[in-house]
Order: sequence, then C-alpha cells, then structure tokens
Amino acid sequence: MNRKPKILIALLLTALLSIILLKPERPPAVNSRAAYTIISLNGALIVARVPTAELLAWVGSTSYFDKAKAGSTLKPFLYAYALD
Repeated sequence: MNRKPKILIALLLTALLSIILLKPERPPAVNSRAAYTIISLNGALIVARVPTAELLAWVGSTSYFDKAKAGSTLKPFLYAYALD
C-alpha cells in the first residue's frame, strides 16, 4: 500500500489566442512565421495536502492589481471540494 501523503494539485490555466489567418497574397516570409499570437495569459495554481487540509503553495494571476473580475479564482477550490 502506498503511504505517501495525498497531494491535490489544481491547475487552472486560461489563455486567449488570436489566430492570424494566412492569406495567399502575403509574402512567403510572413506566412512562414507562427500562425498564432498569445494576447493574454492568466492562470492559478493551488497545491494542498488533502488529509490535513494544509495549503502548500498558492500562485495567482499575472498582476495582483488587475482590474479583471476574479470569477475563476474559486474554481480550483470548488473542484478540490468536489473531488474530495
């Protein structure tokens, strides 16, 4: 039997990708580049020891003072509770 402590890692990573359409009229040098650009990247990571409910690590988004709503911040907590 495995007696290692159970560690729950919840990772929520959201990214908005903007696809650049490659048009035939563009020069070949432009068409050879990557076909996507990352506009924004935001994520959260929560690491907890489930049996003791000990929080081991917590990393938030890219900016602490970001004015965006934190609706997805609670999702890792809800998923962890649902899985427990």
